[in-house]
Amino acid sequence: MSLLRNILQLLLLLVFLLATLAAAEDWPKYRHDINNTGASGESTITTSNVGSLKLKWEFQVGASITTEPAVATVNGTSIVFFGDWNGTFYALNAVTGQKIWSFQIDAISGCKQSAMYACKTIGSSASVVNGIVYFGAHNAFVYALDATNGAVVWKNQVADPNQNYAVWTSPAVYNGLVYVGLANAGNDAPCVVGQVIALNASTGASVWSFQTIDETSCSSGICTGAGVWASPALNAANNILYVGTGNPGASCMPSTANATRYPDSMLALNMSSGTLLNYYQAITNDKGDRDFGSSPVLWQSKYDNYCTGTHSTRSWVAEANKNSDIYVLQTTSSGIDSNNYSQAFGSDGFVGSMAVTPVVTKSKCNTAGQQIVQVRGVLYAGSGQGSVGGHMYNPTQQSWSLPKIADTWAVSVSYPTPIFGAVTRVTGVIFVGSHDHTFYAYNARNGAQLWSYTTAAPVDGSAAISNGRVYFGATDGYLRCFSVNGQ
Repeated sequence: MSLLRNILQLLLLLVFLLATLAAAEDWPKYRHDINNTGASGESTITTSNVGSLKLKWEFQVGASITTEPAVATVNGTSIVFFGDWNGTFYALNAVTGQKIWSFQIDAISGCKQSAMYACKTIGSSASVVNGIVYFGAHNAFVYALDATNGAVVWKNQVADPNQNYAVWTSPAVYNGLVYVGLANAGNDAPCVVGQVIALNASTGASVWSFQTIDETSCSSGICTGAGVWASPALNAANNILYVGTGNPGASCMPSTANATRYPDSMLALNMSSGTLLNYYQAITNDKGDRDFGSSPVLWQSKYDNYCTGTHSTRSWVAEANKNSDIYVLQTTSSGIDSNNYSQAFGSDGFVGSMAVTPVVTKSKCNTAGQQIVQVRGVLYAGSGQGSVGGHMYNPTQQSWSLPKIADTWAVSVSYPTPIFGAVTRVTGVIFVGSHDHTFYAYNARNGAQLWSYTTAAPVDGSAAISNGRVYFGATDGYLRCFSVNGQ
């Protein structure tokens, strides 16, 4: 009987391990994928067991962590990658939390950035592709390191940090190119002229750049702003990059004239050449610092009528703004379509990025049981701008064919304490951190709180989920890993 019991236990363990492996996946970049969905296909953590999350390990560094970790399998080892505000970039064993290597970014002599947003800050999350880890920093470098040992593959200082240029954006890497944005280091003091840049992923050489301020469109001919803080989303099928821009010069210090092109806009650029295809300007003549700091998200909606044989697909991009509006635009192979919609959610404003997942509805269309299947986009957004925020919203696309969204539920998470980090979703659960020093889990269907963990300082970053584990950093200088029952 003892032998039989041992065999049965081994079989049960094997079944559990196989199920876990089948559900597991990496989280190799900011917002998980090039569409910036912020959603994982993992099924290990659910609404049923998220309340059993326990600390598996924590790793202390010497400064704030506000980036979203990246988790990737490198030579058979699961590794978590992140940087801190003291200029150190880390690679840890994702299972044990043991340091594998660390890398110190280049010091900048006579750095003129503010003490709060200094040249040594790493505010860019990493992207791991083909054994190379890419990230940017406030010293205006973009780095490519060997993910195994941290050796420099290449580095490129894409602008002058002493002119207040910095790389906040998390790189998007695809088809041999690395895409990043340029913005000012912080507080719009002073603003710089924003850019989107493409670098060769193998060498770091510049391939193209697009200036997000058209200085011929302002009265003085000298204007600043339209910084690119947010990380681009890529439509690989149509070879199009989507990105949002920041405020124009009127709210900068010192101020400049406002350009009409392309502040406070959502841009569609050709991924190969950087050519502007078209754009949507959300706010004209902005004098109130209404950035797109949230990253755009992409998804497709579908209509399948199996009675008539009618099948249709539409594509969308959405982005949240500091003015409290969420903008949804239809996209095509030519970029941004004229079919668009915006909806205000409260008055807190948005800085953190949204997550998006599909919702499927089915209805019978004949007595034989054939169906009409519709797929719509569901968004999850946390509010926060300045010192106010702390609400969670669930904007849902009302029709597969239209951009109109409406809130399914809304909850007060930490009002009036802002949410600056992005929302992460997995198997019916959404995770979000708050400036109230707490990291939360909510039911994605109805907004009910399922779990929370309190830290010693604000949680301004967002979570990565991989192999049944949840990773997030906080400004108390800890990267933490949670799993069900700490296993």
